[in-house]
Amino acid sequence: MKKNLPAFASDTIKYLRFVLIIMVVYIHSMPSADSSFKAFYMVHDIVVVNLFSVAVPLFFFFSGYLFFFGVERFGFGVYKSKLKKRAKTLLLPYIIWSLAIIALLFVFQKLFPGLFSGTFQNISDFGIRDFWNALWVAPVEYQFWFLRDLFIAILLTPVIWLLIKYLHILPVLALCALYLLRIIIPISGLGVVCLFFFSLGAFFSIHKVDFFGFCDRYFYVLMALSIVLFTASVAVKEGISYDIFIHRLSVIAGMFFMISAGLRLRRLLSRLPEVFYDSTFFIYAFHAIPIVLFMRILEKAGFLSCERNAIIAFFVVPVIIIAISILLYYLLRKIFPRFTSLITGGR
Repeated sequence: MKKNLPAFASDTIKYLRFVLIIMVVYIHSMPSADSSFKAFYMVHDIVVVNLFSVAVPLFFFFSGYLFFFGVERFGFGVYKSKLKKRAKTLLLPYIIWSLAIIALLFVFQKLFPGLFSGTFQNISDFGIRDFWNALWVAPVEYQFWFLRDLFIAILLTPVIWLLIKYLHILPVLALCALYLLRIIIPISGLGVVCLFFFSLGAFFSIHKVDFFGFCDRYFYVLMALSIVLFTASVAVKEGISYDIFIHRLSVIAGMFFMISAGLRLRRLLSRLPEVFYDSTFFIYAFHAIPIVLFMRILEKAGFLSCERNAIIAFFVVPVIIIAISILLYYLLRKIFPRFTSLITGGR
């Protein structure tokens, strides 16, 4: 019998995913601001580099946790079934969106050649290697590096299962060391960030550790620890040998604090319309190119020549893009439900 996630846990993950995708949109909201805009870059550093940097790791963490949840024996049948499901929910949308964006960029570059100049390579000049790079090595839908790395981690789940099952926390600690020391695996798709946080989530599932209970019990401890590490991460001078180490410690602490906060804010978050949560993947897949386009238009219009306007654009443009994404998802789901299901992986 398939074991279901408790309702409170399922709801917390669902609500937090929407909050996290808002953070991701802000991470990609980067106006072309003058290098002399010190206040703008300070705000950007606090919000994007520090405060919202928990978003992607927490997505990986949830993916690892949910992949192994309820699995008692990870045999070939289980692996095959899960791989088939993830091919539909991850790989197929990845291919569809990537090809669609390449086609749209080709059209836009022909119609408005100045709008994307310096941002994307000219699609009409693509060779076979360029297409491979745009689809996999450096995805043209640049946020899709997450799906690429996640799918590679899923391919490696038999190894992850065996290592964590029989060596317990040791493989996770080894990956944690790579993450904290910023050691990179020089193979496209084998991201240390993904492998560490996916494996961390997997550890909690495989060994049935109640991290929800832990996060709920130690809410104030996690909040205090997150504040201290976040403050240290913001305050420490960039370039000092331990700045990345402190920052990444703050990400780990902040991730667990986000879960504990999500548990306590479930009732409040449940008041939002359900379409907000249903549209999470669509927002993720759709937002990047519109943000680039919107910011480029503002730049061409001269709006970003003022530091105050650059800060306004940083905060307001993501809200506009998120609202457009939710509305577009709602309309597509109403008019073309099967198509919408296909491009969102059945979500």
